[in-house]
Amino acid sequence: MACAADPERPEIWYVSAAPGPGKAYGDPAVAYLYRASGGAAWQPIGWEPHPMAHMPLALVTDPRAPGHLYAGTTAGEVWHSADYGDNWSLLPFHLGGMVHALVLSSSSGRR
Repeated sequence: MACAADPERPEIWYVSAAPGPGKAYGDPAVAYLYRASGGAAWQPIGWEPHPMAHMPLALVTDPRAPGHLYAGTTAGEVWHSADYGDNWSLLPFHLGGMVHALVLSSSSGRR
């Protein structure tokens, strides 16, 4: 699970979630991305397909660009939205398998 808030509109929050750890890190995963604003209920945002096949492990906003959100997935993909999560584009680079890096790091005692 990851969460982030918009820097200019702190009432807007984003969260990634899964039904459980086995679903979050399965292959494929069963993951969801939600947005809430001003105390309203969490709503799924414009990621297709929903549920997602890879868990977003990191959600990052840009303090210089309100409405911009980046999502890094367990598959090493990085996605970008410039409109508060309504539309997404895959960025042209790959970070490798993030789950494997996290498992290796925690099993070796490094954090």
